[in-house]
Parts: sequence; structure tokens; C-alpha cells
Amino acid sequence: MARKKIDFKIDENGCFIVTSHAPTDSGHVQFFKNGRKEYIHRYIYEECFGELESKQVILHTCDNPTCVNPEHLKAGTQLEN
Repeated sequence: MARKKIDFKIDENGCFIVTSHAPTDSGHVQFFKNGRKEYIHRYIYEECFGELESKQVILHTCDNPTCVNPEHLKAGTQLEN
């Protein structure tokens, strides 16, 4: 089964706002990868910058949880979040 294409629009802050998938109650966007739910922002980060350690999280420097602009994403810890 093919994965649904990830579409986005660019807002006035340069955020890439996901439009193809609905956000969760927390505002983050998930999709299915290999039969498991995964955050799209984590997937985009790993595609651009490489795999993360399991305990690392992705921080949105723009504070917009629906943003997937790689320039707005950085790896960090839950404490930094």
C-alpha cells in the first residue's frame, strides 16, 4: 500500500504547514510508516539530516507543531523541549 503524499503550504514565517494530514490534539502531525504511527516532523528531519537516537526529540524552533520546514527543526532532548 502506498503512503499518502505529504503536502504543505508555506506561511508568512517560512513554516511548511502540513495540509495533507490532520494534526493530533497536541497539534503535531502523524502518519503511518511501516505500519506504525510516526511524527511527520521526525521523519522529515531524519530524511534531511540522518537518523536520531531513540531518546532524541525534534524541536520546532518556530514553535509551530505543524511545521516540517527542515530549517525550523533541530534535534534535542525532552528536557530542552
